[in-house]
Amino acid sequence: MPKAIGIDFGYKNCRVAIKSGKDIKILKNIENEDATPSVVGYHKGQFIVGDPAVNRMVSAPKDTIISVKSLIGRAYSDPVVQMVKKCYHYEIVPSDGKDGNAMVVLGGKQYSPVQISAMIFKKLKEDADRRVNDTVEYAVINMPAYFTDKKRDAVRNAGQLAGLKVQKVLDEPTAAAI
Repeated sequence: MPKAIGIDFGYKNCRVAIKSGKDIKILKNIENEDATPSVVGYHKGQFIVGDPAVNRMVSAPKDTIISVKSLIGRAYSDPVVQMVKKCYHYEIVPSDGKDGNAMVVLGGKQYSPVQISAMIFKKLKEDADRRVNDTVEYAVINMPAYFTDKKRDAVRNAGQLAGLKVQKVLDEPTAAAI
C-alpha cells in the first residue's frame, strides 16, 4: 500500500512525519537528523540539499539558496522579495515571462522558487522512502495560515514536481490541532 507523509515545510528547516498505527513518528533524514535544512546548493554540476548545502554556504554563498519559502508565489517587485534580495548573496531576478515572478540563479541558470522547493521535497521524499523501506507516494504539507491561494498552489505544484501526490495543503494551526 502506498505510504503518505506529512511535511512541515519551514523557512529554515523541514520535518517529515508518518502515521504508524495510532502513533505519529518523525522520520529522520539520511543524515540521521530530525530536521532537514531548507537549503539548496549547487556544486560540481549537481544540486545538493539540506546539510550538504549548508556546509557549502560559506564557500559558495552565491550558489546557495536559503529561505526560498519567502519567495514562493511572489512577484519580483514584491517588497518581501526585495528584502530577501538584500539579506542573501544569491541572485534574485525577474522571470523572463509575463508573470513577473521572482526567480533565483543557481549554477548560472534561473530557477523558480517552485523548482527549488521541489528539490527540497524530493530529498524529503527520498529520505522517507529509505526510512520506511517503501515508496512514499502521497503528502500533506503545512503552510502558514496567511499564505495566499497563489502561494498554496505554488507549494502544491512543488510537491507534485517532486513526485508526490499532494493530498492537502494545511494551515499550520490546523496541522498542529490534528
